[in-house]
Amino acid sequence: MTKNPPASLLQRLRNEARRKGISYQQEQMLFCHPEFLRRLSRSVYRDHLILKGGLFLYLVTDCESRPTLDADYLLHRPGNSEENIRKMLSAILQNSSPFEFVKFSIRSVTSITANRLYHGFQAKLDVTIMNERVRLNIDIGVGDTIVPSPQKLDLKTIPGDGELVTVLSYSVESLIAEKYDAFVLRMELFSHMKDIYDIVFLSQTRCFDGELLQKAIAETLQKRGTPHDARTFRRLSDLRDSSVMRKKWSNFRAHMNLKSDEWGFDLVMQRFGEFLEPPVTAMVNGLTFSQAWDCESGWA
Repeated sequence: MTKNPPASLLQRLRNEARRKGISYQQEQMLFCHPEFLRRLSRSVYRDHLILKGGLFLYLVTDCESRPTLDADYLLHRPGNSEENIRKMLSAILQNSSPFEFVKFSIRSVTSITANRLYHGFQAKLDVTIMNERVRLNIDIGVGDTIVPSPQKLDLKTIPGDGELVTVLSYSVESLIAEKYDAFVLRMELFSHMKDIYDIVFLSQTRCFDGELLQKAIAETLQKRGTPHDARTFRRLSDLRDSSVMRKKWSNFRAHMNLKSDEWGFDLVMQRFGEFLEPPVTAMVNGLTFSQAWDCESGWA
């Protein structure tokens, strides 16, 4: 056993950051978020928070997708008030861990409301390891739908730790549906290039049941009240000629260091359309889309 476990952990995180080519701060967060999940998995609230968003994508792809700094959850049980959220988080953070020297505290819990009938909470946590502090943001949404249902996600907390942690998570289909919903809502005003990247990345690395993906998109759009018709993908085609979108993507591509030609704007938008247009068009026409997506050959 190491004489100084906290110092040993911090050194491991520094080594991992260098290996991945990311900042030390980001690697600290990529440890602290799964450490929160470990304590959640040991809590009576383990079925109350469902992991979603960028952290879910990062973990479900075995850390191959883009690293993320924040975590998103769906509240799966009643009690959606700031007081109840704080009570739940306090109970989760009190659970035991092999890393007892990693101390979590709640800085704030606030209600957040998007520009639609969709709301939730943001919790700001402080994590202390020796004399170093990491600040985490956790967004907790309320009221969204998951198709087909919440999934069990098995994950390891940090390299070499070995403990398998099981939590509830989104389905990949519902993750795509929410990202598509956000894109449709904003179109050229859309600024989250990471969502386009995530959808295309998933289309390149996973296979999908077309009917399941179509159902996830339909239920998400309906739940969030997002207007959608046959003109939506025609507008998408117009965006391929948008200098504004092209510039946004160029900036994102440089930030992500995506040097491969496959991440050029034209090819990305082509792949985006090839993946989503068939199931969405069938949905608009009231038809069930029963094809299967192969990440190499497309729909068949």
